[in-house]
Amino acid sequence: QQLDPYPDSGPEVHDAVATLPPQQQRAVEAYNQQDLSTAEAASQMGISAGAVRFHLSEARSNLRPLLAPEFRAEEA
Repeated sequence: QQLDPYPDSGPEVHDAVATLPPQQQRAVEAYNQQDLSTAEAASQMGISAGAVRFHLSEARSNLRPLLAPEFRAEEA
């Protein structure tokens, strides 16, 4: 059985991450769900730590407009 990589998140987060390009998905999963450092994620992904940071930054930029309504509702 596969573990839920986003146990504290709603389906909106799952759906939003699924829309990311593959490298961004892998970076998010390695860094956020597997709790790897950027160096560890880089080793796992076969890229540099700088590339991992780039993919994480791009992923956050892509996720922000998709998830902003959800986070604004939580703040209210």
